[in-house]
Amino acid sequence: MSSVKFPSWCTPAFALLVTAGLYFLAKDSPLSAQMRSELASGFQFKQFPVGPPGDFSQKVRAVNGSLETVNAWVSSIGSSVAVGDLDGDGLSNDVCLVDPRTDLVHLFPVPGHPSPWQSLNIGSVSEQTRAIVATFGCRMADLNEDGRTDLLIYFGGRPPVVYLQHSPLEFVRREILQYDGWNSWVTTNAVLADLDGDSHLDIVLGCYFQDDPSILDREDQQSITAMPESMSRAFNGGKTRILRWIEADKDSPSVRYEEVDLKLSDEVSQGWTLGLAAADLNGDLLPEIYLANDFGPDRLLVNESSPGSIKFRLAKAHRSPATPPSYSLGWDSFKGMGAEFGDVNQDGMLDIYVSNVGEYEFMEGHFLYLSNGDSSLLNKGIAPYDNVGMKVNLHKSGWGWGVRLADFNNDGELEALQGTGFFQGEIDQWPEFQELAFCSDSLMHMVSMWPRFGLGDDVAGRQSNPFHVLYQGVYYDLSKELNMDSPTLGRGIATSDVDGDGDLDYVLSNQWSSSMFYRNDCPDCGDFLSLNLRLPLEGVGFETRKLEGFPTGLIPSRTAFGAVAILDRGNGNKSIAYVDGGSGHSGQKSPQVHFGLGKSSHGKDLKVQLNWRDTKGKVHQKDMLFRPGAHTVYLGDLKESS
Repeated sequence: MSSVKFPSWCTPAFALLVTAGLYFLAKDSPLSAQMRSELASGFQFKQFPVGPPGDFSQKVRAVNGSLETVNAWVSSIGSSVAVGDLDGDGLSNDVCLVDPRTDLVHLFPVPGHPSPWQSLNIGSVSEQTRAIVATFGCRMADLNEDGRTDLLIYFGGRPPVVYLQHSPLEFVRREILQYDGWNSWVTTNAVLADLDGDSHLDIVLGCYFQDDPSILDREDQQSITAMPESMSRAFNGGKTRILRWIEADKDSPSVRYEEVDLKLSDEVSQGWTLGLAAADLNGDLLPEIYLANDFGPDRLLVNESSPGSIKFRLAKAHRSPATPPSYSLGWDSFKGMGAEFGDVNQDGMLDIYVSNVGEYEFMEGHFLYLSNGDSSLLNKGIAPYDNVGMKVNLHKSGWGWGVRLADFNNDGELEALQGTGFFQGEIDQWPEFQELAFCSDSLMHMVSMWPRFGLGDDVAGRQSNPFHVLYQGVYYDLSKELNMDSPTLGRGIATSDVDGDGDLDYVLSNQWSSSMFYRNDCPDCGDFLSLNLRLPLEGVGFETRKLEGFPTGLIPSRTAFGAVAILDRGNGNKSIAYVDGGSGHSGQKSPQVHFGLGKSSHGKDLKVQLNWRDTKGKVHQKDMLFRPGAHTVYLGDLKESS
């Protein structure tokens, strides 16, 4: 049999045709300008720059000599924002902002809030260690359980510290672990959650570099910092750390933690972690943990803890040979930067939105893992999630960091936000970065093999932060139509209804420029349900009760982090939400649970199932009816019927 011969130009032409087809499949689905304008008309935001005033000279972090050629890469993290209620007025309208231009923590009310107190700064560290430590982020919670909101501050270069609020807007600094100068953790993210079910808040820390006191020491010209050992399977990063709550004293005030050894392999616990998320995925009110890792696969850890004993096991998606690794949870191989849980498809189960390097030059983009409905598989080490990122058009939107799922026009559908951009300069180093992707794993850990990523260089530095709106099952970025497409280096995102008008506002922290507050002036919002879920302080027992609005001071209480609300939408769909303690990347949203209801509620009662652990760790479930609007719910610790 004679073989058929094709002209020599056929092979490259066919390859070009396939490449072009894949490119256009990956591009945004077309949507007419008129339709985009109509979708955008349902949203309106007024923008306010936030942060410390002044002209700042610091544009890059000081690093040791071995990292000088990549100081812009090292300096690409450390901008963080949290929104909560510091002044006790019942509204989450106070901001904790970490600005890398100052290496300070800045506390202030949102713009336009008539607060009598002024912006204040909290120094990052003592003068003796300041040269080798940088402030990277903050979280808000009542850590010593006295009814006041405290601050957890985490760093590049040392363990975290807490600032306990002992009187209105007066904080005292407390070490929660001994700092010996060598436990120089480079912490990129923190989540507060009750991991072992004892009702006290534990701390999950995601770390990046290995413990190395020389990384930010400008005087050190001798030490050599270890870089990632692989572009896709680097397991030599900083260790994921769990700090278990031990005890607190309201009077001193103080709180004490201990580090817990999870006894996980280095391949699980020593990824280069940039994003964290924690929420109960299988209904036992013990939160699972999602680790979004740079330079390697993400990890989903299933909680098997009991009071006083914290234990996790790894879960991965079941993958067939026909499924690409990048479409299977735990098998991916690229740049995890942020993670957020939310119920995207209203099936009463949490889905996972993961931010990666979603550039068109890379096959692997951002993930949207939808639950397939069988959460019991988690207990067998199987992650029951399917990646639909490409299907719903969320896979390509730039160099992603912070992520947030929230309903900004109260139509019942979740919008998807991201902070994007790597580092900004005048010299395009994108081709050099692509060359780095081909570096041998045996050489990647050597900084001398890396191209220059220094001050003045640019990789993905001119991107805008997308504002994705769902329409007919597909997400579309409407940031341009909403005049929100100015190029910045977006990082953390914190959502909150700061003015109590029923629509969500948000703050986005930027790296090396002013952060932004987006006040929601929704022109025609739907109805909403907002729940402020509270636990009683020690010694205060009561039955579950609800009050309209967010009154303060009625019952000594604290935020019920980890509590779950499941809204019956009455159309066969259910939406689940939970009280979150910092999921994402360097952003913490307010603790109020928020549901958009659309315009068909007509003031009718809404059925909500509440699940929580009381102050003794006992699990409770109660069905309650709510009118649309804002409510405070004091979750009881007495025996009740539903």
